[in-house]
Amino acid sequence: FFLFKSYLVASFFNHFLPSTVGGDSIRAYDSWKLGDNKEKAFAIVILDRFLGLFTLLIFAIIAMLYSPDLHDKIPQFWFWVFILSIGAATIIWFIFSPPTKFLNKIAQSNKGIVSKFAGIIYKMDVIFSEYVNKKLDLLFAFILSILLQSNVVFYYFAISTALGLPVVLIDYFLIVPLTIFITMIPISFNGIGLRESALFLFLSTYGVLQSEAIAFAWIEYGMLLLLGIIGGIIYSTRK
Repeated sequence: FFLFKSYLVASFFNHFLPSTVGGDSIRAYDSWKLGDNKEKAFAIVILDRFLGLFTLLIFAIIAMLYSPDLHDKIPQFWFWVFILSIGAATIIWFIFSPPTKFLNKIAQSNKGIVSKFAGIIYKMDVIFSEYVNKKLDLLFAFILSILLQSNVVFYYFAISTALGLPVVLIDYFLIVPLTIFITMIPISFNGIGLRESALFLFLSTYGVLQSEAIAFAWIEYGMLLLLGIIGGIIYSTRK
């Protein structure tokens, strides 16, 4: 229950920090308070984020395979295929075959902030390696990630259906990951502006008007705002 409350508090801070993952620092801090060291606390949150992103990448690939119309519907389709492929390969490499020796060498070079950053990443990579050896735990976490991210896709589809938009469910398995990736770019608070632009970019080819795309984005953001308000109340009662 503490971790659930931590997630809500992180949702609150997302509204005041760049990108949609700024609140992850709060989750890492709370994990550290539970008794983990700092590196392990951050590694747990990053691994959780990586599993979520990897799941979304798989959704996107499946959508591209089973919905040929996406080639014509999604602007710059092959550009996004390339980006998604690079992203998936990077996540798999970083989790299952991290460059620990290379990072350790940089960490020991004593070259200021670069070596310190490499040292932190190295320590987290060592922790990642421990999790890779716990295959059943990792598989269970991945299954939970599939359930969570599926819920996100169905949530977007429910909003779309309520607005009467002419977009089928399978297409959201690509649209949602792309939208989430774009809102993670740290140039706005909680993806405000990026969310609206991304949804209009991807939905306009279906005949969706700009006003409908903005309404879609604001309804989606409204739920995030509600979670943030609840998280703010919880944070205000912390000792």
